Order: sequence, then C-alpha cells, then structure tokens
Amino acid sequence: MDTFKRNANDKMKMLKEITLNAKNKNLSRWAFFFDQSRFHLIPGSPFVYWISDDIRNLFTKFKPLQKFAVVAQGLATADNDRFLRFWWEVNNEDISQDYKTDHKKWVMYAKGGPFNKWYGNLWWVVNWENGGREIKEFENSVIRNESYYLKEGINFSQTTSSSFSARYSPHNIIFDVVSSSIFSEYIDLFLFLSITNSMFLNVILNVLNPTVHYQVGDLKNIPIPDSIEKNTKLGPLAQANIDIKKSLYSFHLIERDFKNDPLSWGLVQVRNLANTKKIIPEALKAFLVHKAQIEAQLLINEAKVDEEVFRLYELLPDEVSLWDVVKLLPLSRSEEEFVPLSEDEEKFIPLPRGEGFGEGDFYSENLESHPQLKAEEKIQGHPHLTSPLKGEELKYLNPLKGEELKYLNPLKGEEIENIFPIKGEELKYRNEKIGCCKAVIEVLESEGVPVGIYPKRELNDQERSELKTLYLTHRHDRGSGKSEAIGGMEFGIVAEIAGKFRVSPQTIVEEIEEIDELPVEAVQDIMTEHIQALVLEIMREDSDGIVPVNAPTREKTLFHRLLEKWNELGIGNDYDWIERYLGTDIQRYLESKFFKDHCQRFMNRPIIYHLVSERRTIGFFV
Repeated sequence: MDTFKRNANDKMKMLKEITLNAKNKNLSRWAFFFDQSRFHLIPGSPFVYWISDDIRNLFTKFKPLQKFAVVAQGLATADNDRFLRFWWEVNNEDISQDYKTDHKKWVMYAKGGPFNKWYGNLWWVVNWENGGREIKEFENSVIRNESYYLKEGINFSQTTSSSFSARYSPHNIIFDVVSSSIFSEYIDLFLFLSITNSMFLNVILNVLNPTVHYQVGDLKNIPIPDSIEKNTKLGPLAQANIDIKKSLYSFHLIERDFKNDPLSWGLVQVRNLANTKKIIPEALKAFLVHKAQIEAQLLINEAKVDEEVFRLYELLPDEVSLWDVVKLLPLSRSEEEFVPLSEDEEKFIPLPRGEGFGEGDFYSENLESHPQLKAEEKIQGHPHLTSPLKGEELKYLNPLKGEELKYLNPLKGEEIENIFPIKGEELKYRNEKIGCCKAVIEVLESEGVPVGIYPKRELNDQERSELKTLYLTHRHDRGSGKSEAIGGMEFGIVAEIAGKFRVSPQTIVEEIEEIDELPVEAVQDIMTEHIQALVLEIMREDSDGIVPVNAPTREKTLFHRLLEKWNELGIGNDYDWIERYLGTDIQRYLESKFFKDHCQRFMNRPIIYHLVSERRTIGFFV
C-alpha cells in the first residue's frame, strides 16, 4: 500500500482496486505476488515477503543458534524493590567478587537497560544470600535456569526502542528475565557477541520478529554458519570493543569501572605541559580529544565487525571490501545529498532494493534505462516478485529533475570523484565482483552505512564550519542534544559528525584537535561530574560522614576541602575556571544545585543527602 496515503478512505479504495485487479489477473501498481510456500523457509513462517532469496535461504543453509549455544531466560524476583539495589546503595564490602568462594549477600545483576552494545548496564545487585533462599521462598518468584547463574555469557534486553544490542556479561553475574543471556561451552562467546552486534543481525531479527520485543525463541533461530569456529577476526574485535567501552566507563561515576573523572584525568595528562594559568582548559581539551579518539576506534572496529560478519555468512567475497559495496550504493531519499552518476557508472551500477513500495520501488532512471536487465529480471535476484510499474507511474516515484536535483546535490567535480572514483573498465570489473553482494546492499539500505567504513579525506571550508558548530553545541556523551540520559553512553559527537559528512571518524578527531574553543554544555557536564567525584571522595574520607556545607562549626567546610583537593591536582587557587564553566560560584553550586545534579546522575538513588535548616542558613552533606 502507498505509505504516503494518510486518508483511510483512499486506502480502502486502493485496496478494492488491488482486489479487483487481482481477480481479473491484472497487475496493480501497489500489489506484488509472492509464492506463499517460501514463507515456510523461515522459522515461524513470518509474513515477510520483502527480503531477497539471498537472505531467506540463510535459514535453510545454516543451523540455528540453539545448535551451538544456550539462550536462556533468567530470574524473576516478583518484587524488585525488595530484592534489588543499585550497587552504590550497599556497602562495597558486601558485594560478591566470586560467589562460589565468598558467599556474600549481594551479587551483580544484569537487568537490561537502554541500548548499549559490547559492555555495560551493570548497575544492579541482587540479594543472593544463602543461595537466594529468601527469593526462592518468596511467593510468585520464578527461578529459571539457575545452573547458568554466575557464568560468563552475553546478555541482551528483550525490549528495545531502537536496534538490538548485546553485551558481554562477566562471570559472577545473575541475569534477569528481561535480560536473557546466551551461553556456550564449546565456541568462543566473543564470536557470538560480534554477530549479535552486527547490522546484519538486526535484519535477521526483524525478519524473525518485526517488533521491539525480542523473544528467546527469536535468538535461538538465528542462522549460524558452521565456519564460525574457524573465524579468527571477530573474537579479537569483540574483545577490543569491550575494552574500549570499559575505558569510556572509567570516566563515569555510576559505573563499577570508574577510575577518574574527566577533568582529573586531563589534569594528570597536561601537568608538565600546560600553561599553569590555563591548565583547566588544556586538561579539558586533552580529555575531549582522548574520548573522541577512542570513540573513533570503536566506530572503525564496528565497521570491521560488519564486514567480517558479511564474509562469515558468505555474502561478501574476500576480494571485495565493504567499502567497495558502499561506493556503489545509490544514496537514499532520506539522505540530504543526491550524487548523480555518469553514463558509464549508471550502466554498471547494481540496482538497489526500494523502500516503501516493496521490491519494485527503484528510481525510474535506473529501472527503465538499465541495458542489462530484462523485464522479468528488474527486481534483482527475485524471480518470484515482479514490478508492474512503468512509464508515468515510475516518474511519479522520482519527480525531481534538473534544477531540483541540482539543489539536492551541491557536490561537484572533485567532490563527486571522491565519492565515486571508479570509472570505465575498473568500474566494470568491480561491478562484476559487487554483483554477488545484493544481500549486503539490502542490509545497508535497511540499516544504513556504518560510519567507521568511510575513508579519510580533507573537509572543505563549509564542512569545517558545520563541524565546528556541531562540536561546540554537543553535550558530554549525548551528541548534539539527541540523548536525554546523563548515564547514556553509546557515542558522543564523533559518530554524528562522521555520518553527516560521510568521512572517517579519524578525520573528525583530527578536526576536533584543531578547534581551540570548548563545547560549553559538554564542559559543564564534565565540571559537575568532577565536583560530584571529589565530594564523594571527601565524604568517604570523613570520619563520621557528615561534612558542613555552610555551618558555624570548627570543622572545615566542604568548599575548603575542595580547595585542598584542587591543590593536590595542581589547580591551586585558579578554580575560577571551574566557576566560569559551571556558570556559578562553587559555594552557591554546593548549596543550591549539587544535590539535584547528584540525584539525576545516580538515577534518583542518591549516595549523599543534603540536610538544611528551615531558613537554609545551615546545611550539611551526609
């Protein structure tokens, strides 16, 4: 059906037209015909008619995941408020490091969480005292697959608002019913982790279950090649990505992997190099560049994972790179720029799958003028599907011409050659190789191009100006205002800019290094994290855990203790930079804003409480 039609009556008329034409054996521009017996090639026989045979046949070509690994649901406590805590809500000494030997009350607990790949979302602990006796005796609790508790695995959230994501789960963790897990005794878990975090897996899962709620059974039916055991690249890539995520988390207070707040880390890096009067700005820049570097490496690694997964499933030949395919991928209507091809390039470019109208929705010029395709072959590799669109109907799908196309395509000359450098015989040779990569094109059209695949290149002045604006308006770990959660930790600004300009993340890092200004909101986030970290350190060092904020006592106030910490870090009395970036003076921040930021950062489960007198003239942190 026409996805652009909003009126229910129009849809009803179209449906009647389709039905009548089908009865009369006439083709309709909005209908496609499919051999229903082919639905059964996929477990559960989902009503999925739009995928190519290259992907559909994988379900019969390879064995399901359940032949290689166990996919299991976990614990349902029936009362999370009673049995679960955030790790910072209990004494660290009471959290188990190895339950089989220490039998401590609290055990780390995987409970799902936001979209997050490779590693993370490990904020909870569960009361597993005496082998979980209290939970087991509690009415309505369900203990599933206990033999897999505390084992190394891969966990994933059953419900997601975006793409599927899987995370490494170290040993000594119990998993929740909504954070099901994958276990394997014979095959390296990191191989499965790379597969489950690939864009290819998103397509497969959307075939098995096109909803936002993934079932254990869906994961069990993922096709897995027998050659997975011989793969030597996917495992190390997954391990490297886990290490990168741990490194990123080491700057976050709410993480168990926390080591240093960003400013304190940066101060150590520039201590012997910085201008003492500008040590704080230089420390901030050192951190922001460092973070951009490791984000860029993660993006590049993920693109390598996607490429290797395509090879594993025999969809991408060894002699063809993923970038080879991307270079010949026509830009979609959702992208801002449209790059027209030369006659030579049009002659050999592989046709894409369409969007919105089933398999037949191609751009009219490609479909009508392609010299190598017969009518019945116009839907690439899909002999069971035909496209009735012709002439004026095809023009309807691509009305942009002349000046309109020119407006959408500001790239000219050398810029176009940078994107489509392949011509003539070289293009013909390459296209022969790409011809067997239709499924890869299908996945790229569905999931987008992994930004880590783009090559390095020089940016023009306009791009540099836009990049600088995006960078200076982004927030720490939240891109340019796209994510809401302070704890959100997938990517910052690097992925956003690299995707916008279709350039290597490494190029973005090099450009960021040349920007002297600092992103105001990002720096403010860093400053609040810095003060939160120092205050927690001060509170833990205090003998009674009660520190005056503003009170007439002989005990040092919190502000004076912060000054001592800054002297140790080499800031001395030059804390005016901190006040400048905070937008307020330190004392006022401690009295009026600290506790609100603290609650937000720790998910409304604060570690520190602010006690104040009725007139707010006396206050303590406890």
